[in-house]
Amino acid sequence: MNELNQMSKEDNVLETPDGDEKRRAVEPMPAHGSESLQTEHNRQELITVGETVRIDKWRVIIEKAWGKTIEDVINLGRLLNQAKAELGVNYKELEKRLSFSPGKITMLTRIADHAVLSNPNNSSKLPFGYNTLYQLSLVQDQILEEKIKTGDITPKLTLSEAKTLRMQSEGQSSSNVKDQAVPSYDVGKIRISVVTDLSSFQDELHQLIAKYQGSMSYSTNDNSIAEYHRKRLHTQASNEVKTLDSGIIRKISALDEVILYLLDKNTQKTKGTGTERKFSHIKPRFLPPNHPRYSDVNKLLKKDDIDLMGIEQWSRQNNIPNSLINPSEINSDVYVWYLVQQITDKNPNRMAKKRLEDIATDCIAENIKELAQTQLAAIKRFEGYQGLKNAPT
Repeated sequence: MNELNQMSKEDNVLETPDGDEKRRAVEPMPAHGSESLQTEHNRQELITVGETVRIDKWRVIIEKAWGKTIEDVINLGRLLNQAKAELGVNYKELEKRLSFSPGKITMLTRIADHAVLSNPNNSSKLPFGYNTLYQLSLVQDQILEEKIKTGDITPKLTLSEAKTLRMQSEGQSSSNVKDQAVPSYDVGKIRISVVTDLSSFQDELHQLIAKYQGSMSYSTNDNSIAEYHRKRLHTQASNEVKTLDSGIIRKISALDEVILYLLDKNTQKTKGTGTERKFSHIKPRFLPPNHPRYSDVNKLLKKDDIDLMGIEQWSRQNNIPNSLINPSEINSDVYVWYLVQQITDKNPNRMAKKRLEDIATDCIAENIKELAQTQLAAIKRFEGYQGLKNAPT
């Protein structure tokens, strides 16, 4: 194992584990009748051998503490707080050496300091993800405790659901202010240059609104950040589909259009979903030969009588995801991007959004479930501020 610190032959040079050289903290002789010419900034830049040892010991302890449970997240935040208290001004140097960002450190320490989230009695009822926990830390304590008791908050809670709960909490806080007849004032419009980190921007904006007990609504016009965000998501999804597609999208599109037609509430109803779907209780309805997609699906199934049962059987045999397959069974990233593309279109497919929500909740394949959750949270980012109406377009 490498030593944490080594002194070089030059007595005033310190070699750190990163291979960087830093001058030892040696106070220069002060001028006659004056303070040292060395500035406070330079003092903080100089790190002694003992301080570097302490910093690196904390770095090792903290990075080894990263785990997979809610208790690990709380413990990590507490270790960061302890390190800050012990290291003082040198804590900033520790932040630079850690493998995670200052933003993540802020989230972890807030979670650890939160009375409800750090309560051991609540551990088994909370999600693990630090992003999700951070959103919950912004919810009013009383609301958070109630949601835990009622089972609305569980280990399966998604990031998008936590953000919705936070916005509901902020909206309720705003409503309470109105109920108390506290005057409120219009501030004006906000216009910004395009930002690359929309998540941080939105979080900071919501924190500002909560701090001043205000309210807000998102614009949805053509020049709004919500529209910019939609276009960017749609372009990303379209590019992913082009990259990943091996002819599967045309099949999915054709089958979904036919499935939608055969499932029309005015033609027939089905019971169950996916492997539990039953079609035997109704008289089979076949796709008419004059349907625009009949030829495409006929070539795929290689049969003239096209019905839901036949489509589902063929889809399973050929591993083609579509709306007949149970969301828990989906194992195709291109299908998730296809749904995102449909949802973010100028004329969005509402059924596609419900489908993506089901995959984000029920999918067994963790990588697909995580992808669906991430994209769903992005889609919902500017859908509106919970408890408030969207601004007129």
